[in-house]
Amino acid sequence: METNNKNKIWTAVVIVSLLIFAGGVYAYYSSVISEKETGGVAARNSSGIQETRQFAAAQYIRANIATLSPEPAVMGGTLQVTNVDFTSDHEGVATYEDGHNLFVGRFTYEVIDDGAVTINSFDVDSNFDAKG
Repeated sequence: METNNKNKIWTAVVIVSLLIFAGGVYAYYSSVISEKETGGVAARNSSGIQETRQFAAAQYIRANIATLSPEPAVMGGTLQVTNVDFTSDHEGVATYEDGHNLFVGRFTYEVIDDGAVTINSFDVDSNFDAKG
């Protein structure tokens, strides 16, 4: 009888351990999927409205980086945004590259209630130099 009880305890321990592991895997992949869905936007404001505006601004920058950037792509490259981070409610930093050079652009923006994005300024950070 004692062996039977030990087997039940070990079985319970294994099942609980697997459930904890599965929960951890689920939580990890949920956060990875969420980050991919938002395009790597790092919104630092807990307000849902502000996060929505930041998401709209990040999407706009990703779609229009070739016209926003004062630095053109070189050697047949195409400008691609790798990260957008927000430093305040109306300012942010975009990291982007063309396959040869890496740039950091500082921008100011507005999003009006209908979701239209206006980039007021977009300048390459001259203190950052990462030519590849």
